[in-house]
Amino acid sequence: MEWNHEDNTRYAGMTAATLDRLPWLDGGQDTSRSSIDSANTEAVVHPPVRLRENNDMFHCEVRMPGASADSVDVTLIGTDLYVRSTRTQIDAPDAICLQSELVPSRYQRCIHLDHLVDPDQVRAILVNGILHVTAVKRSVPDTLKVEVTPTS
Repeated sequence: MEWNHEDNTRYAGMTAATLDRLPWLDGGQDTSRSSIDSANTEAVVHPPVRLRENNDMFHCEVRMPGASADSVDVTLIGTDLYVRSTRTQIDAPDAICLQSELVPSRYQRCIHLDHLVDPDQVRAILVNGILHVTAVKRSVPDTLKVEVTPTS
């Protein structure tokens, strides 16, 4: 099934080229559940999120057990915060695996913020498998006076 970018209002302001650079969108497929990527035998996990806000900022917690800080990618596009990471399976080199229900995983999630944020004021820290992202809301003036420059 071909994904029509114009049908999804969340991504309406993005070009197809921008959307194509976001591989964790799974080509527009439903990303609300976990699934297995049969080509890589890798689970795609959409981790639980807690999003809170106050008057001047957002605070987002994303649970990603087993993820390391160097594997986490946080991207802000417009009012959407994209989070992705990988969790690899670590085995002892001299051990024989007798049973394993844990497969390597890719975490990916899109969190919609209902207000623009200052891109220079977005911070992320990973503590005990929980990614904490804070973003300061951008203050938008009610009125903006624009000067007109005369031509020479």
